[in-house]
Amino acid sequence: MMNKEEHIPATLFIKNLTVRCIIGVHTDERAREQEIRMQLFLWTDIAKASRSDHLEDTLDYSTIYKEVVKRVEHSRFYLIERLAYEVATVCLQHPLTLKVKVVLEKIGALEKAESSGIELELEK
Repeated sequence: MMNKEEHIPATLFIKNLTVRCIIGVHTDERAREQEIRMQLFLWTDIAKASRSDHLEDTLDYSTIYKEVVKRVEHSRFYLIERLAYEVATVCLQHPLTLKVKVVLEKIGALEKAESSGIELELEK
């Protein structure tokens, strides 16, 4: 039986989230939306939620999902580094997110590669 001070570290994730946005520095990239695939990993402590089974005691990944989609779909950044930082910042705004890893891929950005991208980890 766990006590109230016990921590239960966990990583919640959102896998293969696909959104479209304007991203890139070249003229043709600025003229049309490109497909971005994301993996989000959210470190949190699930001790309280595992005892209560109440949504308000956990990191609500549905809320983060909606905020990330809205932010990315309305973005017009030049660099994928900037987009990754913005996504990580959205995730860290949730009070129960301790750390986040964001993996972003531009699908078909390079002719002979499936994707190119970035992996970024930030913590509070």
